[in-house]
Amino acid sequence: MPGTLESSVARRRGASLVTALATSFCVAACTQASPRAASGARQPSPRSAGAALPGAANPIQACPDIRTNSASASLTDFERPEAATPWFSYADGTAGGLFHREVTLEAGERVLHIISEGFHDWGSGIGVRLGTLTTARRSCAFDASGYSGIRFRARGSGSLRVAIATKALTPTEEGGGCALGRGCYDWPGADVPVSSAWATHELHFCELSPVGWGNASATIDPRALYALHFRFAEGQAHEVWLDDLEWIRSDTVNHGEPCGPVCPLTAAPRDATLAPAQISAEHAAAGLTVHTFDQATKRCGPLTRRYLSYLPRSFRAKSSAPVVIALHGHGASAEAFRDFQTHARFEALSERDGFIVVYANAAPGAATSPRLPNSGAWRQDPSSLEEVDDLGYLEAVRSDLQKREVIDGTNQVFLVGQSNGGGMVLEAARSNPGRFAGFAALMPYAGRSPAPPTPASPVGLTRVLFVYSEADPGLPAGYSGTLRALAEAWARVLGVPEAVVAAPIRTPLPDPVDEGAGYTGPLAILRATRQSRGERLDFAAERGSLQAPAVRLIVFDHAGHFWPNPLQDTAAFALEKWGLRNQDIDATDAVWDFFREVAKL
Repeated sequence: MPGTLESSVARRRGASLVTALATSFCVAACTQASPRAASGARQPSPRSAGAALPGAANPIQACPDIRTNSASASLTDFERPEAATPWFSYADGTAGGLFHREVTLEAGERVLHIISEGFHDWGSGIGVRLGTLTTARRSCAFDASGYSGIRFRARGSGSLRVAIATKALTPTEEGGGCALGRGCYDWPGADVPVSSAWATHELHFCELSPVGWGNASATIDPRALYALHFRFAEGQAHEVWLDDLEWIRSDTVNHGEPCGPVCPLTAAPRDATLAPAQISAEHAAAGLTVHTFDQATKRCGPLTRRYLSYLPRSFRAKSSAPVVIALHGHGASAEAFRDFQTHARFEALSERDGFIVVYANAAPGAATSPRLPNSGAWRQDPSSLEEVDDLGYLEAVRSDLQKREVIDGTNQVFLVGQSNGGGMVLEAARSNPGRFAGFAALMPYAGRSPAPPTPASPVGLTRVLFVYSEADPGLPAGYSGTLRALAEAWARVLGVPEAVVAAPIRTPLPDPVDEGAGYTGPLAILRATRQSRGERLDFAAERGSLQAPAVRLIVFDHAGHFWPNPLQDTAAFALEKWGLRNQDIDATDAVWDFFREVAKL
């Protein structure tokens, strides 16, 4: 195991584009900023001059010296080096390099040249300050209400995401209006394709949307902008040239109101693969089938949704067998969850016990990965601006199973999810607990202050399972306390006596695998997630009764952000981002064994 980890990581440290070019490249900036887990997944905290001012405790101030209706709408064309455009840079702290400087091309025009390569967590970025710096502890926002967006030219290779930092999504401690842990830094933006040919790109404020790990419905108020960011994804080499940054003038002022809906297909990267009806020959041969249906959005027309299902060989039409619906994490897909998290274990248990397996698939959007077909993220925080109703999607999956005569409608439904999928499970259970016989949330993120379950009687719900790590690199620091409190709240709703909530039954888990034992490499995340151990905590409404409502926690001391499974990941990009998964248990067995006690098989 240690040798596999060492060699896998070492292969990612090969010849670097940055190293090759740096000897002849004047380095203008290279920052290794530490990421802050602001809202679930680890995300960048670009603390640097102009982007965010450490220690700024006051709200941003109006800047009367900025005149948005001046004759020129140009931000910069790089032709006047004396203008000293206030660029800054930041990165995730892994072993990469980020460089940028203004250069003169053969045609005589000056442009900004950027190189980023070798980052393996969330990547890197550069930005330009829009407002003015008034003191060491306060900066002003820029009022761009006279404009409708930005325009620029670009060419190069790699990927590029452009985002605009706003007051609403900048932390209050840095002069903004966002409380840390509530979607700060999840700025609205768009993925921009770059190629070897120069191209002009126009991005209108109303068309920009955040990635969605913090506030999927955030929009831009052009009256209070902080900075313009150019972001470069992890795991890729990027070389980009920028020129002619300018504002787009408009006679219509939106003042933060969307000029139209942010539609899922529009928000998805242009080079993403969206083929809902497709399934690979390998998955079909394994007995999986793909099914689609149209779901209405609020203003974007019908959206084709998909899910995979597996029926055991003992299946008979219009079955009353239990149904397990599994939800993947942020940026993943039904196939990815089955292949890389559970490793098809649900199908093996389905054959043994006769239940139906469904792998749900989130809708496309800003979280869709160009490298993973049909990927997306769950909209676990419903709002009036959100076009996709994922609570409705789960109901539609159930209806489609009945329409296909797979189930007879009396079936118990068990809901399972990991990470963003775990957060969606918690939202679904909180919204309508009577629809589920049990649910399991593994390493879930449900917001910094998730809403507790209501005390209304959750008819039919008898099993609640939480699985998490006390030190999870994919969740905010201290989030295990939030999950523990949420689990205890569910125990009270299910009628568990207060004395049991205060003193659950504790059972140490077996520890047959020392994950990453002997690893002495440079990655702190691997050292921090080595040799994890777990404990089971049981909260039962009636001791000794298998049918009684019960809440169970499986808590690891320091495992990585993965579904526990005996098979360890060896892909360097996964290890360097999420750490080592616990291999002592198979979480699929742990989930189903807990459900099986009340399953009507």
